Amino acid sequence: MTTCAGCGASVDGLLCQACGRATPHVGDAQTERRALEELHGAAAKAGDEAAARLLTAGFLPSSKAVLIEAGLRCLALAGESSTYYMRTGAVDRLRAVSAKLRLQPQDAEAARALERFEHAVQAAEKNTRSDLAVFLAVCLLLLLLAGGTAALFLLRP
Repeated sequence: MTTCAGCGASVDGLLCQACGRATPHVGDAQTERRALEELHGAAAKAGDEAAARLLTAGFLPSSKAVLIEAGLRCLALAGESSTYYMRTGAVDRLRAVSAKLRLQPQDAEAARALERFEHAVQAAEKNTRSDLAVFLAVCLLLLLLAGGTAALFLLRP
């Protein structure tokens, strides 16, 4: 067992379960795939906020195939069925995966994956804007109702 260089937590595996930082032993695609499994396993066991932090700041593979797999694993989490924290963490991770994937040599598989990831990010941002608009409309309605009720009490003889 070693200590994480990032947060000081005990590390028993390929990455820190607390912050998601990879150990120096992660280098080839096969090891990266195992580290990705560990990251998603730790996120599944953590609460929503901690899982979102792991997704946002956790290990990001260098191998193109494993990087695409990392993005594909986040697609479902970026959907509407996830909680706010998980959706935010997944969208942040998809942004990071997309940025790193753009730096890789491009082929048809990478281009298709990049298009899917960017579409998911745009859809999540659109949903967030819609959620915010509904929230603001409800708040405005409540303020109007409260103001009308207060006016009724003030006008009573």
